[in-house]
Amino acid sequence: MSKVIYIIGSILVVVAITMYIYQNWSLNNPPSSDAEYYIKSVPSDSFSWFNYKAHALILGVALILLNKFTSLFGG
Repeated sequence: MSKVIYIIGSILVVVAITMYIYQNWSLNNPPSSDAEYYIKSVPSDSFSWFNYKAHALILGVALILLNKFTSLFGG
């Protein structure tokens, strides 16, 4: 059971980090010298997995730590 917790935690951490990188890495908009860039915050009514990247990262780290804690005291 502890290996399953570790694998799920690792997958969640990798997915969350990948979502952070994908969202912050602008492949579609190459920077130009004369353009002004700004971040615009707009509320979205549609569902997106990117809204849960912090949750996935925290849950993944918590599951990995839980695995380490249970293996340390579980024998």
